[in-house]
Amino acid sequence: MKISTVLRRRIPVAAILICAAANVRADLIAVQNYSFEIDKITAGNYIGQRAIDWNFTGFVSTYDPANSEITGGAADGLNVAAVQGTATMSQVLTAVLQPYTTYTLTTEVGERFDIGSGGYRIAIDAGAYELAFDSSTAMVPGAFLTSTVTFVTGGSDPGLGQALSINVMALG
Repeated sequence: MKISTVLRRRIPVAAILICAAANVRADLIAVQNYSFEIDKITAGNYIGQRAIDWNFTGFVSTYDPANSEITGGAADGLNVAAVQGTATMSQVLTAVLQPYTTYTLTTEVGERFDIGSGGYRIAIDAGAYELAFDSSTAMVPGAFLTSTVTFVTGGSDPGLGQALSINVMALG
């Protein structure tokens, strides 16, 4: 599974895009090791039980998919995070939930040709509050699809002032 943001310009930056409703500006919130490129891996290989800067349960690995497994390889860079079975991975971000703000997380999610999945669930949380999620079991073997999670805050939403986090779950 690849965590990255698709922006209008093709730049190697991934983050949650914040659009403040009051003054229509966009800020990026850093996602550490968003493209899983810290580890250097050769095509078709992986490092098991490893996703630097991410917390995980179950089997999660950093993986460089070969073209025979995913057409064109990774959606961004060379590596992906492989989240298998019912594994989960998460990252607490440095930003906190602000009032009157639109949060959008865009993620590329892929499935290998040779290993099917049960799907995925990706959520944005603030502290203990789940703000929004995207989930699907309709994966395309050998390809990535785009998952978008959006949440708009009001003036008194639960979780205001709490740290934002990204949570990814395999549904296999």
